[in-house]
Amino acid sequence: MDESKQPGQHQQPLSVLGGQQLASLRSAQQHYNWKNQLGFLIHPKIEINIVPDHLSIAEIGTGTGVWLLDLAKNLHAPVKLGGFDTDISLAPPPQWLPDNITIEALDDYANKVPEHLIQAYDVVHVANIASTIKDNNPGAVIKNVMAMLKPGGYIQWQEPDTAHRRILKTDTSLPSPHLESLLRFVENEENRLGPRGWIDSLPDIFARYGLEVPALQHRY
Repeated sequence: MDESKQPGQHQQPLSVLGGQQLASLRSAQQHYNWKNQLGFLIHPKIEINIVPDHLSIAEIGTGTGVWLLDLAKNLHAPVKLGGFDTDISLAPPPQWLPDNITIEALDDYANKVPEHLIQAYDVVHVANIASTIKDNNPGAVIKNVMAMLKPGGYIQWQEPDTAHRRILKTDTSLPSPHLESLLRFVENEENRLGPRGWIDSLPDIFARYGLEVPALQHRY
């Protein structure tokens, strides 16, 4: 590759990765970061072992399907796994998925749940859908997720705690202008997508819909 350039010319770095590939890598990195921080894929309070046969688990906001694929490797009992997203272009083609995993597109998480998904799952895992929540109110999505649950089922919901994001330093006297600039950029982008105050209030919102909250995991 010729790296020379004439004065006044701008040269852009070349990359073999397009937007979708980078998004897939970002999704995988986020998944394993969260898994390492939390220490689980399914919270220990969720008693999946009491449903030894015909266990069914769904994920809302499945993206690349990495959570489902990782979960499938760690469950020893027969299980049906379903992934749902408004955009499934990052997911593997159906021919590459294990026989017990399906991935399906939903137009909008707030729209009425299709009939074949009503009371179909023992656990519904919801992840990273904050940018799709309208008017700072996840109520319509919660009602739809509840409709997908079998009686006595569980919702597991995880979102980044953007309200308490901060920079951690080993030495607080050290300057961190680049990290601070990055933090401001991320905050501005999130503000552009809409308020996310509902995330901190999820336990109270769940209670208003008659749900019990057996566990609340908060890791920095």
